[in-house]
Amino acid sequence: VLVFNTLSTPTIELLNPELIKSFYQPDNVYVHHKMKFMIQNIQRSLGHGIAFSEDKEWKRKRTIMNAVFNYDFIIENIPKINRICDNTLKSYE
Repeated sequence: VLVFNTLSTPTIELLNPELIKSFYQPDNVYVHHKMKFMIQNIQRSLGHGIAFSEDKEWKRKRTIMNAVFNYDFIIENIPKINRICDNTLKSYE
């Protein structure tokens, strides 16, 4: 679907799940950039995290995130997470 947004800039919206999957594959031939004009206000509030990164910067941040969300790391830290949650909930009593 080709849509013209309020700035008269053509935008392609993919509605078919298979097309969306293909578009986001790392080895695809598409070059897409996040539309900065649509996310500037959100970006001012949330900063320049992985959601607003592209290309090499996105890959670097994703590598860091992969290490944090490793299954073994999460399992190892469940007791700490439970303790912090318990302490936080007790402070509201």
